[in-house]
Amino acid sequence: MSALGSLAANSSRSRGKAGHWLIALLSAATIGCVWFPDPVQAQTQPVDVGYAELAKKASEVIQAKAPQAANLKKKMDEQVAQNEQTKQSYDKTFEELRGYDGPLADYKRDLAAYDADLAAYEADNNSYKARLADYESRCTQPPDDASYNACLGEYGNLSAEQSGIAARFSDLNNRNSALNSRSAELNQKVAALTATLDNYAQLVKSVFADWEANKKAFDQLSAELQGLRTQMANFCGSVQQIQNTDDDALEALKHCASLGWDGTNRTLPTVAVWIDKSSGGWGGISITPN
Repeated sequence: MSALGSLAANSSRSRGKAGHWLIALLSAATIGCVWFPDPVQAQTQPVDVGYAELAKKASEVIQAKAPQAANLKKKMDEQVAQNEQTKQSYDKTFEELRGYDGPLADYKRDLAAYDADLAAYEADNNSYKARLADYESRCTQPPDDASYNACLGEYGNLSAEQSGIAARFSDLNNRNSALNSRSAELNQKVAALTATLDNYAQLVKSVFADWEANKKAFDQLSAELQGLRTQMANFCGSVQQIQNTDDDALEALKHCASLGWDGTNRTLPTVAVWIDKSSGGWGGISITPN
């Protein structure tokens, strides 16, 4: 009998031994809800689990979790793109807000000039009112003609001064109204742009928080897939080394191949390749890794 024929004739015994070894290997990892025999139980009770069943269960977990990681990666990439776009909008709005630096500076300059003119007006008006009160106290009923004539001359000066003060008051009133309108308009526009900037900042913060949560889940899935990849790499290589050519071993090698296993180099694609190639759902890995 040939060596291969001898192995085939003793496949049940070989499979039993390999089954114990593979159970201990694969049950060491946490791979979701897929059940593997308890390693302690495997030592005390006969276990009839073949290569194909173990490979199938491990590959099913990989094929389920790689698309989950791919979807998380896609969401993370979309969130990065969203925040980049939001940042562009933020920068554009910020530049628009900076465009009001000039008008605000002009407003402050005009307001300072108005305040100075108002202070000068109030000083002159107070002086005028004091002299008017003195005039009225002396000239309401002047005692003689000389005083009366002096009061007439004084009245002319006070009357001209009063016209000038009234004109200044009217000008200040108009300037005050114009300044108030400019202030209201500038405040409204600056407040709106500032609120928009705050909204952009909050949006970036919220999206980043979601990204961090997705990143945590992605890292956890990647770690699980990496553990399974290590186990499957050892498992698939061992199947080939044993050269068990019965249906069970051949079926097991099919599961290895479905994960992109290169039987010649006995290698598997990286976890990153699994994730990228399974975006939107596991579609099978047929590439040969470098």
